[in-house]
Order: sequence, then C-alpha cells, then structure tokens
Amino acid sequence: HSRGEAAMSADTRIATTGYLPGQPNSFRYGGIILRPSVALNHVMCGYGGLGGSRKVICSPPGLTSSCIPGCIARYNAVIGEARDTWQQWCNPKDSGVKGYCRGRPWRPLEVGDMLDASEYSSQYNEIVMDGRHANENLPWSIEAMFYTDHDTDNGARARLMHTKFLKAYPKVSPKDIPLLHLDGSRQEGGPFFPAPARAGYT
Repeated sequence: HSRGEAAMSADTRIATTGYLPGQPNSFRYGGIILRPSVALNHVMCGYGGLGGSRKVICSPPGLTSSCIPGCIARYNAVIGEARDTWQQWCNPKDSGVKGYCRGRPWRPLEVGDMLDASEYSSQYNEIVMDGRHANENLPWSIEAMFYTDHDTDNGARARLMHTKFLKAYPKVSPKDIPLLHLDGSRQEGGPFFPAPARAGYT
C-alpha cells in the first residue's frame, strides 16, 4: 500500500502477531516487540489467521464509539456489536479447531482463547493494537527489536533500524531496548536471544 496509507495505519492501528513457540517464522524480516505493560490493555481485536486489518478503515481515523480500526468499521459501542450482519465478532463456539473463525475478529478479552486455538495451526495470527496509544508512549511502548533466521541480510536492516531508533531517543540505551535474534527452532533458553555483536555496531 502507499506511504500515506501506511502512515495512517500506523497512527490508528498496529497489526502484530502472537508468537507461539514451535511455530515457523511468519515473515522474512523481523520487527518490534511491544512492551506488555503498555500494550496489553490496548488490544482492539485479534484474528486466527491473516485478517486483512488494514482494509478496515475508520473515518475520521482512529478508535471511536462507532468504529474500531482494523476490526469493525461500523460499530455500536452501546451494545458492543457490529452494525452490519456480515461483519460480526467471532463466536468462540463456532471458531473451528484452529481459531480462524471464518475470518471474523475476536473480541479483545477473547484473544487469549484465540491464541490457544492457534496453537494447533502453523498459520500467522493477527492481533490488532491501538496505534495511537503505542505512538504516544514511544519509546517505552517498545520492549525490543529483532530479526529472524530468514533475514537474507543477516539482520543488517534490523541493526540499521535499531541504530536509528536509539539516535532518535538518546536517553534510551541498547540495554533498555535491545536488538534480539529470533530462532524458532531453539529449544533451550527460549526463541529470542541477544543479537551477536557486529563490527561498527554498538
């Protein structure tokens, strides 16, 4: 999508994934890990697969009582339901074994159940966060940055982004928000571990 669409999406919603041990890496490149203490109370919905959340746009942009960006475009906050019959919350009883729920969004309080169901799937899941809240709480809305074994540049792009981020927030040290390496096949110590040092990189 265009830069304008990308900027609007980042300001209103951030599409994340709930990483489950043993699942394959979903994408070639890495990304960021949101800080749980900042992010957990600002989940807007979840999808048991690829939700296409960037297509659910609010006008005006952002979370309101009548629209949840990335989740439900026409929402009635009074009753907690969508206004359109074709766009409803997932019914957990009808979600299927893998939690896909026919592509419908899961309510924030039921995303944990969605992840439990996704454990039986090798597919990508999508958790939609309030982008404005994350942006307003930078840099501390970010826990860490990471790259994966599938990065064709051996993490060079992630290192560059990490360096730029630290320069933008000089009070933040690499120990505060580290760069990690994600290896989904790693058995001991968990899948994330500190990225090895590289010459010219601090």
